[in-house]
Amino acid sequence: MIPRSVTKERRTGRAWVTRALLALLFLTVAAAFTGYYFRQVRWFARALEERAHVMLDVLEAAVAAHLRNGKYNSAQLEPILGRLAEAPLVVELSVTIDGRTLAQAESNPTDRPVSTYHRATRIDAEAPPGHGRSAPRGPSALAGWFPFPTEPVTLTVSMDESRFRANRAGAGLQLGLSLLGTGIAFGLAFLVTESRRRQRNLELDLLLARERVAHHQQLAQLGAGLAHETKNPLGLVRGMAQSISEDDVPASVRERATLIIDEVDRTVRHVNGFLDLARDKEPVLTDVSTEGLFDGLGALVNQEAHQQGIDVSWRSNGVGVRADEALLRRALLNLVLNALKASEDGGQVTVTAELDRDGARIAVEDNGKGIAPEDLPNVRSPYFSRFDGGTGLGLAIVDRIAHAHGWRLDIASQPDRGTRVSLEGIHPV
Repeated sequence: MIPRSVTKERRTGRAWVTRALLALLFLTVAAAFTGYYFRQVRWFARALEERAHVMLDVLEAAVAAHLRNGKYNSAQLEPILGRLAEAPLVVELSVTIDGRTLAQAESNPTDRPVSTYHRATRIDAEAPPGHGRSAPRGPSALAGWFPFPTEPVTLTVSMDESRFRANRAGAGLQLGLSLLGTGIAFGLAFLVTESRRRQRNLELDLLLARERVAHHQQLAQLGAGLAHETKNPLGLVRGMAQSISEDDVPASVRERATLIIDEVDRTVRHVNGFLDLARDKEPVLTDVSTEGLFDGLGALVNQEAHQQGIDVSWRSNGVGVRADEALLRRALLNLVLNALKASEDGGQVTVTAELDRDGARIAVEDNGKGIAPEDLPNVRSPYFSRFDGGTGLGLAIVDRIAHAHGWRLDIASQPDRGTRVSLEGIHPV
């Protein structure tokens, strides 16, 4: 049989390994999706930037082609820029020097988001030999033509980045949906894994529980057999001691024989208590009148209580219950005997049957020594007792009887003020 602590440690270790692997796999997939998203964003940005540089090259070439012997005409240059501004994604083109605009053109100005790119360049104003065009001749033809600056000019192009932002938003949405889908998939995988792990754990726990039950049953059978075989020789010992005490023997021998009889009786009570606790009996339910039950119990214990100077009162209140009468009688007898042991001369023990919201309740209350708070969690455990000569099986047997019926055993006590033990949740009739 595998120890429970070992199997639990192994199961816990395997569970953490499985969770760690799932978490690592999820983080890997999430990192892959995120990396793909940033690559897409960089690609969109690079595509926009490359188109802007192409437009700057075209703008530089257009300005250079427009020059006539080192002169330019803004009235003729701006229409050229206007045609260039009609290119896709282009919003504005301009040629400036020291903040002064030489030529500028826009296409459909709107509130669209733009990215602006600049280039500082020197445009050769002198046409190469054999390739330049002559400037217009005549006074009217020279109007509007001005020398083109020889220092570097700034070429500017503004690109519409609405599509870039839309692509970036689409990529972000794709990333979010991918991560969400991945998270759901891994969540379902985790739930399935956990469900299978718990199922395996439950199966293993069930197997261990069955092994423990079988082991306990075997021990109980062995113990019951041992107890039964022990009672027979004890009976013979008691009979021999009884015979010796009745013979004409010295007083010291008779006293020793009496001690043997008392010790045998005490041992038999222990054995009987063990047998009652080990015997797993299914209750046979009948209608039980608590008045008749209390009358029978009173006839057993009232004489002993009177000798101890303890008053026992029985209050049935006409309550009837559904129970195994023999088991209920045994449980109440144990509770009353415990109450008598805890009480002193002049004490009071009250046995009450009453109805409440949860059915019927039978309580045994005394004003005796009470139970120490640190002892309360242990009083139902077998062989735990604070009484001199007690077997420690009384409350354990009562608890077993209550559990077999589906009742609750409630214990409330205060040191030096008494104890109240009640069987609750009994089905009334």
